[in-house]
Amino acid sequence: SRAVTEFAVLEARPRGLLVEARPRTGRKHQIRIHLAQAGMPILGDTRYGGDTAAAPRVMLHAARLTLRHPLTGVQLSVTSPPPADFRALLERLRSKGGPDAAPRRRRRAR
Repeated sequence: SRAVTEFAVLEARPRGLLVEARPRTGRKHQIRIHLAQAGMPILGDTRYGGDTAAAPRVMLHAARLTLRHPLTGVQLSVTSPPPADFRALLERLRSKGGPDAAPRRRRRAR
């Protein structure tokens, strides 16, 4: 079967986008590959064409994970705020100026 990721542009800046990605399947590097194929490689992602000058690591963060517990079947949801380096990079991108280029847009990649 094909890998499917739904994503939305939350914020657009001249040097980067803040994107929400929701993988509907679970393939290795799925989010990274789909964003690169859409012309939006993740900052710092050397494997898939991301700008390494802007970020020292892959700027991918799982803000929320939801899954079923493997033994009980109970649905679990874990949230995590972005780490300090992620927040700092986002603030630098915001301070570079420029209005938001786009409202929230949804797209599906396969």
